[in-house]
Amino acid sequence: MIKPFSIEDSEDCKEIISRCFDESVIIEEKARQYIKKRYMKNGYFLRESAKYPIFVYKKRGKAIAIAGIKENMIKKFYVHPDEQGKGIGKELLHYLERIAFKNKYKEIILDSYDNSLNFYISHGYSINKKFVREWDGVKIPITIMKKKITKE
Repeated sequence: MIKPFSIEDSEDCKEIISRCFDESVIIEEKARQYIKKRYMKNGYFLRESAKYPIFVYKKRGKAIAIAGIKENMIKKFYVHPDEQGKGIGKELLHYLERIAFKNKYKEIILDSYDNSLNFYISHGYSINKKFVREWDGVKIPITIMKKKITKE
């Protein structure tokens, strides 16, 4: 079940991010540790949820996926590694696309790591641009993907 993020979801979201970066995301170790540290700060998701809507997918009362949407950009899309391949990501992705469509956007954008490209391509996204983002001297390879949205 998809619900808006609440402060009670914070620890579950930290676990999702930590496990994804430990088990799924393929980037250099320095970048992995930098991003994990950034997301693990107390109150991080609560602060982000004040800037744009963040949603969690809950199963048996526990958040197992997280994603946000800021205007027409999907942000912080992660599914717990134990729950990947079960349709949860697909459901959450379509949920966010419907929000963008309802808000009159014709295109949706997201940043992806290489390990997730095939998932997004299988849902109609195309690669727009590849580049290396640098935060505090840490280089992180990113792929920007786009999709035209024409229906709810």
